[in-house]
Amino acid sequence: MIPGGQEEAEYDLSFKDLCEAPRCEFTRGQRVSARVTRVTVSPQEQVAQIVQHGAQESASALSRLLRRPVGVFGFALDDVRGVVADHGKVGVVMAFETTGGCPGHLAFIADEASAARLVASLTGADATDLNANALMALAEVSNIAASAFLNGAARVVGKTCLPSVPRVSHAPIDQAVRGALPDGAVARASLQVDGTDTVTLAFVGV
Repeated sequence: MIPGGQEEAEYDLSFKDLCEAPRCEFTRGQRVSARVTRVTVSPQEQVAQIVQHGAQESASALSRLLRRPVGVFGFALDDVRGVVADHGKVGVVMAFETTGGCPGHLAFIADEASAARLVASLTGADATDLNANALMALAEVSNIAASAFLNGAARVVGKTCLPSVPRVSHAPIDQAVRGALPDGAVARASLQVDGTDTVTLAFVGV
């Protein structure tokens, strides 16, 4: 009992209990306290959430830029070897270091043919040669996609997340991917442009 004859009730409620509890009625003046169990998320779960939210934001930004539909699929935890195995012998990798609330390494990876078609979508011209101008265009595209990804990540971690300037590599895929991503667990998703060209989004947290 508390002063004045008012009743104090104390409940030990989990987050699930609070979400599922029916509406309760209390008498005016009744004091209620609740101990809420902290919900913990493992680092791997948080990275998975970052990639899911970030990939959706990247897809939306690319769709607006390219004026083509961009879908997201294939969320998975992998390693560098698995990422390499999913691409042809030569590709283009657009890499970033990320800082702030989401420190790590972010990369967008495309086979040569897909990269060339992305450039063509941007310029409106046939693009079969991935020359310096084409790679510069891909750097700009990836910068927009990376910024969008980190906007999504920021909502997960509740902190500002920032990308470095992009590093673009047109090289044998094993060399390019290993130059962009350190060994470790890779959270990945696939961005499919217009149902034909696929860009792999890969993130390694630190």
